[in-house]
Amino acid sequence: MAELFSERKPFSEHLFKWEDNLLPDKYDHNCFEYTDQPTKEEFRKALEYQRGRGDTFIKLEGDRPLADSFGLEPDITVTMVLKHDVREWKRNKNLRFAVPSIEELEEIELKHFGPVYGDSFTLRNVRRLHEKLRYHGVYMENVLVGSCYTFSWDGMVCIDGLIVDEAYRNQYIATSMIAHIAETYAGSTVFLHADEADTPKEMYLKMGFEITDHLYEYSCTDLQGLSGLYGRYTDVGFRELGDEETDLLKDFLYEAIFIPEGVEPPDRSIVDLPELALYYEDFGKGQADHCILAEAEGKAVGAVWTRIMDDYGHVDEDTPSFAISLYKEYRSLGIGTMMMRLMLDLLKTRGFRKASLAVQKANPAVKMYRKVGFRTIGENDEEYILVCEL
Repeated sequence: MAELFSERKPFSEHLFKWEDNLLPDKYDHNCFEYTDQPTKEEFRKALEYQRGRGDTFIKLEGDRPLADSFGLEPDITVTMVLKHDVREWKRNKNLRFAVPSIEELEEIELKHFGPVYGDSFTLRNVRRLHEKLRYHGVYMENVLVGSCYTFSWDGMVCIDGLIVDEAYRNQYIATSMIAHIAETYAGSTVFLHADEADTPKEMYLKMGFEITDHLYEYSCTDLQGLSGLYGRYTDVGFRELGDEETDLLKDFLYEAIFIPEGVEPPDRSIVDLPELALYYEDFGKGQADHCILAEAEGKAVGAVWTRIMDDYGHVDEDTPSFAISLYKEYRSLGIGTMMMRLMLDLLKTRGFRKASLAVQKANPAVKMYRKVGFRTIGENDEEYILVCEL
């Protein structure tokens, strides 16, 4: 599908550059495709090229994982092919399918993506895609409650960009829309893409899709956060917390507090409250008290620690709860992901069978937690309760 919007040009020995000059701020249309592990010098040149274009992001993607990801945030997109007969699916019979107008698409896209990507990009993106892709709409009582687009060629059809209005979810709208498209393109191979760590992938598996391919993606959306050759990540070390360093946890606990944009940060004394003090008081005495520090530039810049405690993410008396914190200037560089993976490996070697955590739904870290293996087992209006099987 990328060929519809972007031009592919050789960039270096192991890199090709994709560019969409009409939508230059869309990562997927303006990425570097790697054919093998790029060298440090190749990545340095790619960074310089992006900065020269005035871009604030860089993205690498390929069909195999990188041994050195240059401190970029990893992600995986899976390709899923429909293998089951859609006639067996449960559907909503109160739906109508039709081609939505561009005005309707703009309205539903702004509602769902405007708060995340901004109104300007959201509108430019849907208008750009609308030029060359076929959009499908699903209506309930003449209201557009869901949409997606398809691209078909050579006996195959790809479904992407699926949206269901939050007010109409859990009514088999997505299932009905996918079934309708599969029947519209009867005889074609139907496939779609999903983030490996996101909930929709699990829904698609239950519907009868099977994973057939993986796309490995590495990105950074703030190039100012990358320093030196290709980022602070290469200068970061990881070690366990020393017995005389437990006071660090109090400082990192404050840094771990999620503060939504526009909200005044609380006073640092908030960590003295009993419900927060349990994260660090007498740390090291419990069987599940473990902490890994991230160090850079001669100081501790992040920490991940666990203990069995009656916190927001408590599951049972055998399951350690997670806490993780990074100083702001060291976020979005892959350090948090590495700390999480190291701690999960440590807990597994110590004989624990699972770990848990609680996270506010608005916290961007949700995606990272799911990426390293956590899944939702409960939720309330504000938080998810996540568990990772070890």
